[in-house]
Amino acid sequence: MSELAKDLKRDIAKTAIRDTRATITLQQLMDAKVSACFNPPSGGADVKKITVQVQFRLNDAGQIVDGPRIVGRSGVTPANAAFADALARATLRAVIQCAPYELPQEFRAIWANQDFELNFDPSRLL
Repeated sequence: MSELAKDLKRDIAKTAIRDTRATITLQQLMDAKVSACFNPPSGGADVKKITVQVQFRLNDAGQIVDGPRIVGRSGVTPANAAFADALARATLRAVIQCAPYELPQEFRAIWANQDFELNFDPSRLL
């Protein structure tokens, strides 16, 4: 392997690790912020299995400029389907209410003006 190839392989590995850590950190920060604004709907059976995936875009100031929109849900069963819709709407309201988001500027290339997907698991709040 050439020296250039070795250098590229090493640099790519470092970047991949940093990006993965940054993504995990951002996910945790966003989850904590949205959790603070989340007002869960009442009722529902078998609801602790539901997670909601929300996509949105933030500008450099942390304000929502596109979305939010539901792009997925998991853990939905026939028993909790009606509650899952209410939970998704409550998640959207929380994302909007919590804006603007104060996120680490060192990770701005990952979150600013990029589609961001939050996998929100409200089970600990229900």
